[in-house]
Amino acid sequence: MVVNELASVQEVIMLYIGSLSKKSRNSDYLQELYRFSQWCGPDKQIDKVSAPEIGDYNESTIIRLGIENSANRLTEVKKLLVYAYKEGFITQNLSQHVRLRRPRKNVSSKNFTNGKSNSSNKESLTKQGIAELNRELESLKKGRQPIADEIKRAAADGDVKENAPLEFARQEMGKLVARIDEIENMLANYGVIEANEDSDFINLGSKVVLLDVKSKKKVKYMVVAAPEARPFDGRISNLSPIGKAVYKKSVGEVVDVKTPRGLIKYEIIKVS
Repeated sequence: MVVNELASVQEVIMLYIGSLSKKSRNSDYLQELYRFSQWCGPDKQIDKVSAPEIGDYNESTIIRLGIENSANRLTEVKKLLVYAYKEGFITQNLSQHVRLRRPRKNVSSKNFTNGKSNSSNKESLTKQGIAELNRELESLKKGRQPIADEIKRAAADGDVKENAPLEFARQEMGKLVARIDEIENMLANYGVIEANEDSDFINLGSKVVLLDVKSKKKVKYMVVAAPEARPFDGRISNLSPIGKAVYKKSVGEVVDVKTPRGLIKYEIIKVS
């Protein structure tokens, strides 16, 4: 079998995409193929990709998506590797190292420790924060198809090596995929803040009113987890200087906050 030693992972992916019928194309498969190219290295010669690399990608995808949700995504990578082998880009059929697993019956998809779910160990987001992330995720997923179409058009223009529109579209897809991954991971790993009847102590989701002891100026904040922090909107992270200082404190306490302007003393005058 003659191998095209100049073919990179990204080039073979572009050729593979071009070989598919319009009916077979969708933004989901492109997203997963892009992840695969980033995993191996888009400019790496595809005949240099090793079986252990494929196995590692296989396992990482299952860990990221779970057994049930990873099957369709891994199938796309498997088809790519079958194509690469049949077209002579690789001498070893690496597709056999993409192993699709079936979910075991009567086993929860949650992680358990000593027989108990570890979901209680999750960090938490407010319902508002989760709603905003879901809206952003939906918008990003809708944005995949136009970029996927642009990649197809650019790839069809000729040489995939010297193709500025293709490179730009690939970069845009990379940013979009990275943000989708980030949001999906947050939604999977963060819990929802439940209403806390004991509002005397500041927790995630608490709204606080602070009094600058020196200037007597009042400020209002909502303490949230880092992913939904928006300081200019009054939502501060529990890891920020003010957030760390007031976290788990109660009304009447005075806290010291280190700022670029020096030390500021705040009195907690209201928590809700």
